[in-house]
Amino acid sequence: MWRGKSEQVADALRDLISSGEWTERLPGYRTLEQRLKVNRETIEKALRRLEEEGWVSPAEPGKRRAISPRRTQDRAPREHSLLVIAPRALHDCSPVQRMLLTRIFQEAESRAWRVIYHHFDFEFPRRAVAAIKRAVSDHRSDRVLLVTPSEPLERWATGAPVPCFRLGGSGTADGLGLPGTGISFSGMVCAAAGMLWEKGHRRLMIPIVSGKDTMRERTIEAAAAGWAKGVPRVELEAMFPDQGDWLPDVLRGFWPREFARLKPTAVIVKESNEFLSLLSYCHRQRIRMPQDLSVVQLAGDPASLWLDPQPDRFEFPVEAICQKTMRWLEQPPAKDGTFEWLEPTYQKGGTVGRPPA
Repeated sequence: MWRGKSEQVADALRDLISSGEWTERLPGYRTLEQRLKVNRETIEKALRRLEEEGWVSPAEPGKRRAISPRRTQDRAPREHSLLVIAPRALHDCSPVQRMLLTRIFQEAESRAWRVIYHHFDFEFPRRAVAAIKRAVSDHRSDRVLLVTPSEPLERWATGAPVPCFRLGGSGTADGLGLPGTGISFSGMVCAAAGMLWEKGHRRLMIPIVSGKDTMRERTIEAAAAGWAKGVPRVELEAMFPDQGDWLPDVLRGFWPREFARLKPTAVIVKESNEFLSLLSYCHRQRIRMPQDLSVVQLAGDPASLWLDPQPDRFEFPVEAICQKTMRWLEQPPAKDGTFEWLEPTYQKGGTVGRPPA
């Protein structure tokens, strides 16, 4: 028998309430729209049906609907819930980050943890913190995993009512007792740049995604204290141009502009999409790798293996990160912990050589 959209949504809500997803009150309309992928009108029709059946209370201005107490009794024990918070949707994450998160989700679910993924814009800290608090309450989360959190989110997490763990981040939480693990972006840049410097490259270009001022400043400071000690500050800062937004049309305009300005003999890119965009530009300009230009990709991913030549790149310790996350997930909650930086493995490809004469 055919069932309308609102009836299907009502079925889904009954299942979520029965499973213990929500126990006291339903989430707000925005959360329900995102979760069920339907508009507000359809949700309202479904809620009126549940109200008639005694599942939820009548609507009150400014309040979320309460769940009937008799619907929350005699349930099976609730499974543990892991809430994952990231700055972007999973399909918008980089290939390496998506591969890592997928591995963590699979391992957590195999250990009977229910995984809920939410993404919020970290550029607006107050709004993000408020949204995370609602999500923790709505899903009755036992643990929260923060993916590359900003400094305000790291500080909130140190005093959060639920244990938090961070994957990457700004680094400001290292001394705040927030546990976590990750890879040092500035460390990879310095390792790659130092190697290129030793090979004789003096005109390096290291693009930085727009809006990552903290990342740029920290990487420049690390470079000034390491491989670029003798480089004037103004010249060093010129090596780190603002790449702009992470979009194809932005990258297409970035390469000709910055190549004309810096005339680099070596480029360090972060992700495979940047490397592919650079490869396309070099092909059009008849720039050969590594004869005319050396390139290092910081985050190696399976897509790089299809290229010829393969880029020199760093391989992330995905399994080590996953296992450290699982150990935190299953140990008794602690008020504080330590953050551990892990070392990626440098893989030689065919895109690094000496600078052209």
